[in-house]
Amino acid sequence: MRRGLPSVLVALVLVAAVGCSGGDGGSKAASSKPATVTIARLDPHPTSAISAVLHVETPAASVVSATVDGPGGSFEIPADVAATTHDIPVIGMRAESKYTVTAHAASVKGGPATDRPLQITTGSLPKALPPMKVTASEAARMAPGYTVFNVMPFTPTPKGQPPADAGIIVVVDQSGAVVWYDILRNQILDIDTTPRGTFIVTAGDSLIQEIDLMGKVVREWGSRVATDVPGKDVEGRALSTASTKHIDVDSSHHEVTELPNGDTITLSTQLIEIPAADAARLCPKNPDTSVVGDVVVELSPEGKVVQRWPISGVYDPTKKPGPEMCLLGLPVAPPNWFYPKANGTRDWTHANAVVVDQAHNTLIVSLRNLDQVIGLRYHDDKSGKAGELLWSLGVGGTIDIQQGEPTHHQHAVELEKDGSMMMYDNGNMRPGTTLGGGTAPPFSRAVRYAVDLKAGTAKQIWEHRDTWPDGRPIFTPFLGDVDLEPNGNVLITHGGGSSTTGSLMGRILEVVPGAKPDGTADHTVFDITVGDGTTTGGWTLYRAERLPSLYFKK
Repeated sequence: MRRGLPSVLVALVLVAAVGCSGGDGGSKAASSKPATVTIARLDPHPTSAISAVLHVETPAASVVSATVDGPGGSFEIPADVAATTHDIPVIGMRAESKYTVTAHAASVKGGPATDRPLQITTGSLPKALPPMKVTASEAARMAPGYTVFNVMPFTPTPKGQPPADAGIIVVVDQSGAVVWYDILRNQILDIDTTPRGTFIVTAGDSLIQEIDLMGKVVREWGSRVATDVPGKDVEGRALSTASTKHIDVDSSHHEVTELPNGDTITLSTQLIEIPAADAARLCPKNPDTSVVGDVVVELSPEGKVVQRWPISGVYDPTKKPGPEMCLLGLPVAPPNWFYPKANGTRDWTHANAVVVDQAHNTLIVSLRNLDQVIGLRYHDDKSGKAGELLWSLGVGGTIDIQQGEPTHHQHAVELEKDGSMMMYDNGNMRPGTTLGGGTAPPFSRAVRYAVDLKAGTAKQIWEHRDTWPDGRPIFTPFLGDVDLEPNGNVLITHGGGSSTTGSLMGRILEVVPGAKPDGTADHTVFDITVGDGTTTGGWTLYRAERLPSLYFKK
């Protein structure tokens, strides 16, 4: 349920004289009449104080586009489908600013467009959004577009504000100004886009939601965690609603991607019971037998399971336990609350990313708690069965890292066009650091490897490390993302960092990679910090993406 729908301060000024544009003087234009507009207005957006809804009515079928002018320049709203009544989201505007929205109505029979300029003053941002500070913004050198990211609040919230487990999506322009937001009932992690011009997210580690530009959930799939057991989030709130469609998986966490064929790839989990003797051998101080392993799942557009790839079919938890097998995680962290047990469960693999490499029939999966990125056979082929291990990159992997070092508790593996792999290396338990038995401070980094799968070798060809303003190396023990942009820049998300007082905070950087492999010649062109480093609890991020346009329908 949405809370406190914001209002938009809208002042409409309809120009008395209707201007015409788009005619070229040709015979077709000369013989066709402009579209007749009977109503043109800007209505309040149902969930956002910085957006609006352009409402246009025409007696005959027409298509409507718009131009928005104001702070930050101009942008276009593409034409919608032919109709007589149009309700078009106007998004991309900054808070407390004046804009002119010019509607262009064109008849489907051809001819010039009818323009109607309308005026709007946007409202204020809600207090639920975190404090954000921009310290670098070089638009000329940035990859063009808007940056979308999730925000996870860990702050105590007053009555009437979203609870700590609320999900927040934020979009900023190249100056770092917020131009779109949505506040959802459940905490979200991954955000992706669909060809329909909507967002798709994982929510509450148990739901897959599709959200339109009006902030409306237009589709919701619920796993067993949401619809059956436990059925409630860590704050005791129901995860599913009457409109939630059940899907045959235990959970849905960390990853959601819509494939070109319309199927959806996500990560789920399974509960594995290991022999008591093995539990006592591996963890004598805590010999619980319940282990949570991950399962890669592909769903059809209707929500049916197309195929499953359990990691337990690749590794045996008693033979490859990983460095965190004996740790009982926080009861509020996934996947520890998925399977309610008095003695808790073991988070064995903690997968956090999946990439489908269609060209090589491979699923690339990041297994955080095993410090490995692995390649699984995607579908049965002449070489073997789906789900078989093809290679592994990382600590103890089959691929020999001949230059550089492996990742530790990595996130967000990304396959590049040249066959290289980029990922976010959190650095937990990195040898030589204080968390890995050494004396150096821990650090996180973005890293890229050139990988030769035939030779079974890899070389580290680039990395980027950074520091907080107080000079400490950036270290984020959880969360994180890295994306190579079309212009060669790299967008880096330090998701779960903290200040010296322990307040959680995130940071998004866009860097122009330098000539040196260690990244010392990199140049930062965008730098935004989310959270002020002083608020109790604080804020974290998971992933950030750069969208060429907020109207990204394909």
